Amino acid sequence: MKTIITYLVFISAISTAFAEDIIEPSRADFEVLESKIDSSEVSVQMVFENYINAIGGREKLEQVGSMVKEESMNIVSVFSGTETIMNSVVLTARDKSGKLASIVKADGVTTKTVYNGNSGYTELSTGFKMDFDENMLALYDKPVVFFPELNAPENAEIYVKTINGKEVFAVSYKADDITEVTSYFYKDSWLKVSETMINGDTESTMKYQDWAEYNGIKIPVKTMIVTNFETGKMMTEMSTKIEFNAPINSYIFSPMEEIAKNMAAIPSGVMSASMASETLLSNTSLALSSDNVSVESMEEVSFDMLNKREQHYKSILQALENEGGEVANTTSLATITVESDGEKYDIDKVSRDELSEMKYRRSSLYTLMLDDQTREHYHIIKDAFGNTELSEKFNNHNIGPYLIPGTGGEKDQTEHIENYLNANGVAKSLISRWFNRDENGAFNMSLVAERGQYDASDLNVKVAMESKRGRALLQDAGEELIGNTFVIVYDYKYTDKEEQAKKTGGFLNAISTVASFVPGGENIATIASLGEAASDVLGKGYFVRTTTYLYQLFWDEETANKFYTDFWIDESNLDDNKEAKFESTDFFKLKYVGSEVSRNNLQSTIFTSKTDEELIEIATIRAVDKNIGKLQRTFEDFRVKTPLLSGDPIKAKIGLKEGLEKGDKFEVLEQVLDDGKTSYKRIGTIKVDRRHIWDNTFMAEEADGALQNEDYTLFKGSSNKYASGMLIRQIN
Repeated sequence: MKTIITYLVFISAISTAFAEDIIEPSRADFEVLESKIDSSEVSVQMVFENYINAIGGREKLEQVGSMVKEESMNIVSVFSGTETIMNSVVLTARDKSGKLASIVKADGVTTKTVYNGNSGYTELSTGFKMDFDENMLALYDKPVVFFPELNAPENAEIYVKTINGKEVFAVSYKADDITEVTSYFYKDSWLKVSETMINGDTESTMKYQDWAEYNGIKIPVKTMIVTNFETGKMMTEMSTKIEFNAPINSYIFSPMEEIAKNMAAIPSGVMSASMASETLLSNTSLALSSDNVSVESMEEVSFDMLNKREQHYKSILQALENEGGEVANTTSLATITVESDGEKYDIDKVSRDELSEMKYRRSSLYTLMLDDQTREHYHIIKDAFGNTELSEKFNNHNIGPYLIPGTGGEKDQTEHIENYLNANGVAKSLISRWFNRDENGAFNMSLVAERGQYDASDLNVKVAMESKRGRALLQDAGEELIGNTFVIVYDYKYTDKEEQAKKTGGFLNAISTVASFVPGGENIATIASLGEAASDVLGKGYFVRTTTYLYQLFWDEETANKFYTDFWIDESNLDDNKEAKFESTDFFKLKYVGSEVSRNNLQSTIFTSKTDEELIEIATIRAVDKNIGKLQRTFEDFRVKTPLLSGDPIKAKIGLKEGLEKGDKFEVLEQVLDDGKTSYKRIGTIKVDRRHIWDNTFMAEEADGALQNEDYTLFKGSSNKYASGMLIRQIN
């Protein structure tokens, strides 16, 4: 444990130095430096002063009193021929006096380091905490220099070098008795190309690939670091986001979990193992990037590294940072109205995108997964889940975070999940999403109106609370929409079939050996050998055990009345007391509906071209769909309604992905509106045609070896009775 603490503190100390005077491609990779420049031509002082002016000017840099810095890092190390990949995110808040708060999110552990000017500590997410001793206090108890270049080094030497057709100045000096630093500056723009630090047998190089401007100060926002040790090599790809003169006390005193939740997700898959090895083992070259890289282009690169759920969450956080910004509505505006008016018309040519926009009232869904970083293939599972598209049968009600910190093990996770949902106020956040709560605490009905196909003006709360029709509309919206808001949490467990096959093969081999000494045992030996061969052919792939936990937002008449009476405010009627009351309430709840377990055999053979990573990704995505289907079959409240594409033949765009099986029965419904209140009238029942079930599972066409001609399922039932747009719902 002490080793882990020391390592994490070491990372924290490096990340909080804020020195701009370290590293870049190795000295060994350069051509021989050209001769020294006469100091009368270009002085070290001149180079450093021009650099200061290029990044913002002396006056602006000297006014920086604090800095909050977030760095996302992909680290690849090779020692003794063994390659290790580690991803981390480090957030550091520090002021000139030396006060510090640092959060490190690495694979499997989060740590917080604090120094308040008098004392300090390091705390792990496991609950372990260690106070600073005298040595640690001495390490942190010193003023911070954010821009060392404000004071040019003494006894430095300066050279001119041409790299990739551009001239750079190389300034070399001793940082201390054993450390030699060389900084490289563009001759035309004066920005830094890179830096090299040599300390004994360790040589580090830092290449600045992109620059951006924050508060009028330019900083490098994408950096590649290569460190050569006597026994190995380490490469770090780093993206940086920074804020100057920001208050840091909130970081010092806020809980570690709260800060970590708002940090960027740990990057994964940015640098493949093969690419990292190739890069590490080849000569590192100094590739000069454009001097005019915008903040937008850099943020776009970093953004593209994230999976879709991480991108969505980052967009929400960015919107909240913008003054007056509102979180973008992720549910597309419906453009196709499907009404069951009894006419026989066919809409089976509608595209999947258009189908997802049809106006019928869907349940709303928020999905998460247990973030158990101890599980095998964690990063592949996380990104596959994060990139999985939500079924068009649901309204997308994802409110941001999608990972619940895992507890390890395979036991029932219900209590752990419920503790997370309650502690993080997820029910209240779902309601805030429904009513578009803004930064002033004001609500509006635009999303409810959109999803329920209501007239937004009819849903104005003032009118609704004063009229019979208004109350009916609110009750209808609550029952039809808000009360049908669900949360699903996935827990994945993977077993490598090849490992199981090896065990089976060993057992069969033993049988074969024993049988050879038994009279008449030739048949036994042959069977054992055939079994071993079969285990080789069928033994690749994964067994996937996926547990899904289903929760429903609790919304009844009492809850609705309390919300509209005690918490509702809008733009025209702001109320600080109601805003504060909603912020502090824990009144809103999620109720546990139940769970389902699926076991998938992701079959592959020795002839497969799929990598393990691809097989795991396929299995993860298929498990999402399969378990939703199982939950719908088991829990009636979670069953979704789907529009018919046509009434003759009777067909709908659902299939194996939704868990259809031969013999499944559905009721056909017509929607009836009575003074604003919705009800559904059953007009008949239909049954799945077992010969025409659509296989719409993920990558089904590849598994079957050919594309399917039909992208719908046929049903058996009375002809000339049903129409396009009528809704069907499973009843068995």
